[in-house]
Amino acid sequence: MAFSLFAILECVVLIFNAFAVLNPDRFLRKFGLTMDDFNKNTSAGGYQNPGYEMNQNYGNQAPQSALAFKSQATLFLYACRNYGKWPLIGVNLFIIAIELLMG
Repeated sequence: MAFSLFAILECVVLIFNAFAVLNPDRFLRKFGLTMDDFNKNTSAGGYQNPGYEMNQNYGNQAPQSALAFKSQATLFLYACRNYGKWPLIGVNLFIIAIELLMG
């Protein structure tokens, strides 16, 4: 199989398919990547902005590395599962049709 843009597109679609089918209760809860954990982190201790708090000395924002990564990963997986569902179905149908036509 030749390395082409279509192969890269297939790879990206397969990765998004994997994100879309992750079960939050089975797989993501043990890593703390569910929306319940995200809501718990954002409501505790005045933590409003995911991953950032105001640095009083310099007036800029400094990242809180552990919470920032978990918050961003949680929001990314949530967005993949919920907002990307219908476009992902369309792209999957397109790839299936191309594979059937081209062999």
